[in-house]
Amino acid sequence: MPSSPRLDAAYVAQVKAVRARVEAYALARFAAGEHRDADVARFVAQVVPVVLAGRKQVSSLTDAYLARVLGIRSLGPIDTDALRGVPAVEVYARPYKTVWTKLSGGLTYEAAISAGVARLTDITLADLQLAKTHTTRALYQSAGVERYVRTLTGAVNCALCYLASTQTYSTADLLPIHPGCDCGTAPVAAGMRAQMDRNLSQTHEAVENRLGVSDSGGRLPDYRKVLIVHEHGELGPVLSVRDQHFTGPGAID
Repeated sequence: MPSSPRLDAAYVAQVKAVRARVEAYALARFAAGEHRDADVARFVAQVVPVVLAGRKQVSSLTDAYLARVLGIRSLGPIDTDALRGVPAVEVYARPYKTVWTKLSGGLTYEAAISAGVARLTDITLADLQLAKTHTTRALYQSAGVERYVRTLTGAVNCALCYLASTQTYSTADLLPIHPGCDCGTAPVAAGMRAQMDRNLSQTHEAVENRLGVSDSGGRLPDYRKVLIVHEHGELGPVLSVRDQHFTGPGAID
């Protein structure tokens, strides 16, 4: 069956609910200890199975949703255990390393914990988004979809997402993400240009709010010089602004 507002809304709500549950659980477990060496093993043992289950659930929801939209047979959830190419037990120890690094740099305990919480939030939400984007690519390629557009699903969408939603992407490429990203996708179809133009009009306002200047002619700022896709060593393509840089897996800590 083709996509419909009701189907789209149900899928977005279900994925959002999974994200909220996994994030809340991870943050609660992080807050439960004293952030010493002994707490890391406890935290990882508790949180990693929940995150892996959340990844699989997001993949299953995405697979079922897109199979209906595209009118193809479901592929089933993809293998989400190795999306980053780095063991999850290593990834989820990083918020503790952030806390220790901040403390050694002279930050207060409260500020260091806040930094650890921010990193844990980014890691958790990125993992769940990767499950969505990898599954989406598999379904599109199975259906023979050649190009897709970014769809805005958040209650509040950042300027980068607005701008990115005015472009099309090849299904050979993974959807670029950013911290906290929950964007979806849609196959390029007749009438899509009008929606992309509407997104572009919203982009000017969003970019002006972020950068302090906008121009419907795209001259100031030059959006092509603002919106950049970096290749992250673990996450793959990451949506960002120029002058932000990412490292490979070996240097992320």
